[in-house]
Parts: sequence; C-alpha cells; structure tokens
Amino acid sequence: MLADFSRFEATLHPDDRGIVNARKVAQPRGEPVVSEYRILRPDGEIRWILERRSLISTAPADSPSRSDRRGSASRW
Repeated sequence: MLADFSRFEATLHPDDRGIVNARKVAQPRGEPVVSEYRILRPDGEIRWILERRSLISTAPADSPSRSDRRGSASRW
C-alpha cells in the first residue's frame, strides 16, 4: 500500500471508502482482513480489488504478539 494513506484513499470509489476505513480498524487488532472495493484509475476506469491480509507473527507461540498490542515484530 502507499506510504501515505490519504493518497491511497483518494483512488477509492466514493461508495467504497467506508469499507476500506472499517478494515483499517481491524488491522491493528490482528484480525484477518478480506476486502472487496473499487478504485478509480487516472483515466477514469474503475477496477475491482480483492484484498486478503492476515497477521504473520515473528514471535514464538508463547510470547505476546502485535495482535494484542504488545511485544514482537510482525508483518502483513
């Protein structure tokens, strides 16, 4: 995703911005994210995007992970 979320958000179809913003809330809690939304390309074309993400923890199973907002490094 773009480093600046506002630039990414500007490409979203206006009717789908709420869907993507709701998924932003789920991400820090470590929940899997599945989103389907539209983007508007610079030439006016509309494209459908299916996004699937889940947390991958680098911590051992018995240590805290990012999903509970403590400790280890993780990635999506």
